[in-house]
Amino acid sequence: MPSPGWWAVHGQVADFQTARERLERAGARRPGRLAALVDLEPEAIDLLSTLLEQGTPERTVEKEMARGTDGGAAVGRLAVARQLIPEKELVRGQALAPAMRAFSEDGKQARRLRALEVEAVTQKVMRGESLDPEEASWWAASTTKTLPFSASPEGLGRRADVVEVWLRHEPVNDEMWGQSSSQALDIGDLAVAELWARRAAELAPRWLGILARVLLEEGRWGEAESIFRRLLASASGEEHGRVLHELAGVLERQGRYMEAEVLLRQALASKENALGTAHPSYAASLHELATVLERQGGYMEAEVLLRQALTNKENALGTVHPSYAASLHELAGVLERQGRYMEAEVLLRQALASKENALGIAHPSYAASLHELAGVLERQGRYMEAEVLLRQVLASKEKTLGTVHPSYTASLHELAGVLDRRGLYTEAEVLLRQVLEIEERALGTAHPGYAASLHALAVVLGRQGRYVEAEVLLRQVLATDRTALGTAHPSYAVSLRELARVLERQGRYPEAEVLLHQVLSLEENALGATHPDLCATLTLLGFTLARQDRPKEAEPFLRRAVEIAAASWGTHHAETAQALHRLAQVQAALKEKEAVTTARQAVEALLHSVGPDHPITRQALPELNRILEESSGNQSS
Repeated sequence: MPSPGWWAVHGQVADFQTARERLERAGARRPGRLAALVDLEPEAIDLLSTLLEQGTPERTVEKEMARGTDGGAAVGRLAVARQLIPEKELVRGQALAPAMRAFSEDGKQARRLRALEVEAVTQKVMRGESLDPEEASWWAASTTKTLPFSASPEGLGRRADVVEVWLRHEPVNDEMWGQSSSQALDIGDLAVAELWARRAAELAPRWLGILARVLLEEGRWGEAESIFRRLLASASGEEHGRVLHELAGVLERQGRYMEAEVLLRQALASKENALGTAHPSYAASLHELATVLERQGGYMEAEVLLRQALTNKENALGTVHPSYAASLHELAGVLERQGRYMEAEVLLRQALASKENALGIAHPSYAASLHELAGVLERQGRYMEAEVLLRQVLASKEKTLGTVHPSYTASLHELAGVLDRRGLYTEAEVLLRQVLEIEERALGTAHPGYAASLHALAVVLGRQGRYVEAEVLLRQVLATDRTALGTAHPSYAVSLRELARVLERQGRYPEAEVLLHQVLSLEENALGATHPDLCATLTLLGFTLARQDRPKEAEPFLRRAVEIAAASWGTHHAETAQALHRLAQVQAALKEKEAVTTARQAVEALLHSVGPDHPITRQALPELNRILEESSGNQSS
């Protein structure tokens, strides 16, 4: 990014989104970058758009910009060279500011041409020829000669000391850069957002918060945490609670849920003292604490807090406020995690109605709730409905956010998951590779978001039996997560478990077993011994031991998986059903009578949670029915 050229003396910038759209219509492939390179100078945006529309290659523009530090002047040089600016306008200072700066770069030539023009107009005056007001104003400001009154054109007397302003001279302030950074952050242009946030923070430390938020979105969590801790040291009153809240958000993103919980409880106490419990900011921290508890499997307390936040927001803001809808959305997520899909669906449809009234259906927040509703439908096996919603979400986000925004790629990622569930692996793979291509440009290959998409691609490849390719990708994911997140982050354990699954499917049971014990230890340390995320690991570990003809060792792990799942989600949840299925298999292998009861519980759980037509049910029922039939045959004998 070049150093600032025009903006040091320019008091107004173009709206970033408007500038981006203007350049995009003109044919720019990277409109956000070009807008940033000219520091959002409105006149430079106009000239640049004209150049692109008239066929000037984008690479030519960037090459010209690379010659100096003033991107706007570079655009001006190209405009002058292509005769988009009449020479008379340049000489008289009436051209757009970027062209004027380009014209002034050769000071000697500019002074010579200006002197010739002044003399030409002077001769017109001496001959008594009429001048229009604009010409008269320029001449009066450019010459030391006095114009005879008799030859004075109308308006010259009143404007003799006025010159056309080449640049607006109000200085740039921190407010302008801070707001511009927020706009860039909202549409996902993180590099630009960071540049402007740093300019705002240099002018006023109060903008360090927006810089930290940008760094957080870039995955630079350590830097964001450092800034918030610095702000916390000097914060007091209402600001103290706000910074505690934001710092907790950084820790949450790193998987440091217990630390985040402590800070959020402190934030609530601070806000209660400064603002009272009826203030919307207090409700915001209740909402965030519920989110952190949900990540730790504390669904019941999370639900209580969210209902409290909703009551608070309803009283303070009303039910059509976006913040109220956001808590409805979050509560739906908590219910979903408990397998209460129908309740979650009702709340999400309620959130959508609220957001439609408050924001309109084109707003990204409306699309976010559509995305979440698609997820709830997917959990119920309603894949076609989920796919329709996700394609609608993608169309909306493409219009409002563009195809490089993280929210757009998140929905593309989710659609790939739905296609994967439907067995459309090739289509899912195509979408995930598209996601990776976008994220590589926007985030880089070292970003945790990129690693998450690699993980998803590995899962899809594994479904196709392409285990070697999947293994390579998962080891790449683990290397990225190890560097970016650390081995204590829950995401690292999830990818390690998926690698174990790939090894198990290749019959490499001892290797898979070693990894699964490691995953179990990591998850117990990070999440606690009863967290629902342990269920998948315990179930896979039990199954891996059973595949090695060690059913006696497998049984305790599977019993523990069933206990945790039933306590977290209830007996009629898909996760509970899958754990029951594996336990029934092991008990049958051990000739235990309890196998029949367990198999019946598994069948009942599957039918109640996802229904008879769900792929999970169709896959499990033959084995469960075999266990029941063998038991029935033994009893008949």
